[in-house]
Amino acid sequence: MEGLEGIIVRRKDRCRLVFSLDLIMRSVAVEVDESDVERAFRITRLGLKRHVGKQDEYAAAFGGLNYIRFSPDGTTQVEPLHVDPGVLSALQSNVMLFFTGAAHHSWDILAEQEESTRLPAGPAV
Repeated sequence: MEGLEGIIVRRKDRCRLVFSLDLIMRSVAVEVDESDVERAFRITRLGLKRHVGKQDEYAAAFGGLNYIRFSPDGTTQVEPLHVDPGVLSALQSNVMLFFTGAAHHSWDILAEQEESTRLPAGPAV
């Protein structure tokens, strides 16, 4: 299962981990607890030593439009945003998403950003 990747999808009050298996060419979903979102982050960050953030895991797990607060003590709070349906519809109608075909690993980008913040004259503050 090396290199297996998936997303966490929230449906009603349950979370599911969805991943594709090239071997059988189909997707599989399993239910996961919300605490698994934090566990997935820690495994990737501490266990695999990948420079990743938490935002992708939390956005996928909770779905919808949320205010996600990442506190300095490591805790995370997710508050659903209750947006007027007309405003949400206008937003959805005016957002464009493009696939450029370019691939990247976010951990490479975050590693560069973290290194840049450590340098006295680095471009990041």
